[in-house]
Amino acid sequence: MRRVAAAVAERSTALRVLVNAAALRMHQLGDPEAFRTPVLELSVDEWDRVVAADLRGPFLCCRYLGPLLTGAGGASVVNFSARAAVRPDAGRAPYAASKAGLDALTRTLALEWGDARVAVNSLDPGARVITEDHRAGARAKEPGVRYVTPEAMVPPTLYLARGTVTGQRIDAMAWNAANGFGGPDRWEAR
Repeated sequence: MRRVAAAVAERSTALRVLVNAAALRMHQLGDPEAFRTPVLELSVDEWDRVVAADLRGPFLCCRYLGPLLTGAGGASVVNFSARAAVRPDAGRAPYAASKAGLDALTRTLALEWGDARVAVNSLDPGARVITEDHRAGARAKEPGVRYVTPEAMVPPTLYLARGTVTGQRIDAMAWNAANGFGGPDRWEAR
């Protein structure tokens, strides 16, 4: 991240928007069929991998790109959170813990960077997001669960990138519905 930040700084003295969209889920740890792993079966390495991607990664991005954000005269950070941060599911402990930590980091940075006019917010999809890489497996393991496409995050991300609010946790599905972009039916993955 230090090298990335240095490369960005060579091209520009300011960074206006940073989106941290990291997510490593349980099925990405090795067994593509393991959508849930109980804590007593979870290895320390598996825990560390999820927390490194979902919490440490955004921290490092903010830490090393922070000078470009705080020196921009107005900027925005959007951290992709998850419903699991406030309503965890059994078998997804590292994911839920990392996303809850990301929400706390978001609120902390909003306080620390407020005087520099950097808005820092977290965005909860408000539904389960499915990507092509795990569509078939997820549907087979959790039939009946409705999923939305990642594109559902675009309208509220663009809104948050404007920096009009800070220190907030926004539900993307609720925001989309309230702002004329449709609810879960509009964004449902088929």
